Amino acid sequence: ALPIWLFVLRFVEETEDAYVQGNVVQITPQVSGIVTQILADDTQAVKAGQMLVQLDSGDSQVALAQAEAQLAQAVRQVRTLYASAAQGQANVTMRQTELARAQEDLARRQSLAGSGAVAGEEIRHAREAVTLAQSAIGAQLRGALVISAIKTLLQALNINTRLTPETAVGLK
Repeated sequence: ALPIWLFVLRFVEETEDAYVQGNVVQITPQVSGIVTQILADDTQAVKAGQMLVQLDSGDSQVALAQAEAQLAQAVRQVRTLYASAAQGQANVTMRQTELARAQEDLARRQSLAGSGAVAGEEIRHAREAVTLAQSAIGAQLRGALVISAIKTLLQALNINTRLTPETAVGLK
């Protein structure tokens, strides 16, 4: 019995009142999702940053695709706005040319009215054309002012519209 104790049993400890001290920490998720794999067991020691569970990536991939589609739509809208601004400026220039032409026509007709070469009705039509051209240019200027204000707001928000064509159409 002594040799068994010396070689085997003296290394075995038994007790009925012992306890093990450990730190139990509650784990809370950062995102919700379906758990597909558990990478740690109960009472297993883990380190900070170690992955404990793996979630199903389907929901996050759908959310990412939706966000990319919304970004692409926003980029297209901003590009359309910039194109509209350029078109609006061209329209203002065109309306200014029409106004100048209508004013020259009215001045020419008024100078000829004294000699009786132009009827009073033609002068009235020329005045109406000038008034119409002035209102058209006013409407174009108001539209250009709104677009310019939106562009300034986008620049103040630092929205970068110089993205790749793939991003703009949602292919990337």
